[in-house]
Amino acid sequence: MKDWKEKSYDERLAVLLENKKVLILGFGMEGKSSYRFLSGLSFPLSLSIADKQAAKFQEIRDIVGEEIEVRVGDSYLDGLDEYDLIIKSPGIPMKDLKDKVEPGKISSQTDLFLRVFDEQIIGVTGTKGKSTTSTLIYELLSKMYSGVVLLGNIGRPPLDFYHKMKCDSIIIFEMSSHQLEILHASPNIALILNLFEEHLDHYLDKESYFEAKLNIARFQKEDDIIIYNEDDEKLLERLAAINSGAIKIPVSRKMLPEYDDFFKQINNTVLEGKHNRMNLLFLLAVARIFKIQEELVLNTVNRFRGLPHRLQYVGESNGIIFYDDSISTIPEATMVAVETLKKVETIIIGGKDRGISYEILPGFFKESSVKNIILVGETRTRLEKLFSKKLPDKRIFSVSSYEDLPEIIFAFTHKGNICLLSPAASSYDMFENFEQRGQYFQDIVLNYSEV
Repeated sequence: MKDWKEKSYDERLAVLLENKKVLILGFGMEGKSSYRFLSGLSFPLSLSIADKQAAKFQEIRDIVGEEIEVRVGDSYLDGLDEYDLIIKSPGIPMKDLKDKVEPGKISSQTDLFLRVFDEQIIGVTGTKGKSTTSTLIYELLSKMYSGVVLLGNIGRPPLDFYHKMKCDSIIIFEMSSHQLEILHASPNIALILNLFEEHLDHYLDKESYFEAKLNIARFQKEDDIIIYNEDDEKLLERLAAINSGAIKIPVSRKMLPEYDDFFKQINNTVLEGKHNRMNLLFLLAVARIFKIQEELVLNTVNRFRGLPHRLQYVGESNGIIFYDDSISTIPEATMVAVETLKKVETIIIGGKDRGISYEILPGFFKESSVKNIILVGETRTRLEKLFSKKLPDKRIFSVSSYEDLPEIIFAFTHKGNICLLSPAASSYDMFENFEQRGQYFQDIVLNYSEV
């Protein structure tokens, strides 16, 4: 019998799926991707679909045809134990499945992909910075190798790339906590950038969130590598508990003076700020593993154009400078944005209320350049109560919609200063995602200036 390593990719997949009764749970972007992939396999399996939204029934039926069982609405989680394997979409919380199915039956795209390709994967996670760091690693390695692929949480479902994989492919996989919460394998090289309190609406508590993140290293073997933030005590404690035996490479602020000459040669404003310096230390660590010269790393960094809605310069209107940091969903990210830009006079905060603490913000804003704080979204009532008590010298505005923002922004922001969208909250109370929120902000402030 072949050892697992000797099996082809398809043989590995057949061990996991052949003749299984499989349920795709959740039929959004990743669920549709799972259906396309699973329905095209050469070996037999039984497929079913379940989704919470009853209104999706006809859309799903149009895609999958009449032969496949489709269950939608309030009963979509009924009868889960009937299936051999459940491919869960990232947006469905594990806590919703508690006591409804044996945990061992639950899998995901990320889990399947890792079980097949783990030895070829560089996985990147962290509460903040993973998209930028993943993209930089991809751009750097693409200069040296032909088979480099970027996928995962950056908006590219992994199974969409399955048939493009070769034995020499290098896979850069951006991994969210939702993708990591169900794993049976970990990447060959894992990066953990940081851990902050986040996604408390999805998890039972913050410990469950942290534990999901740590799955990126939990199943590593002795010849695997973990690159981690040594300054993060929460992370250090949890890595010690895992004790995977992987090669450990710490990254720390203490290393910054060692690379002072490197940082002096960076002329890219997109990567300004202490947080980006830490991200670049992770990039340098990967470069050392692949024996890539710093000169090529510097070239990659200086050519990097950044990603939308991540401290993105939007433009100038009526003398006011606009930045879109819609990706910011926690207070720590908002603080980093203000520290990096330095001349922020007006800031827009608020979104879906997931119960995270904002106690850290008043003290920070008190000492910052911020003079106008505009609150919007579900969190605005809670934030207004907190800020009005602790920030009597700041102008606090509470608005019900983004349409109310421009009038306040242009009335109270002085020419030459910055207006920043950095919500410190997720977008799902008012928008489909942070991208839609950021684009809407850009549109309304730029269009308003033309009136």
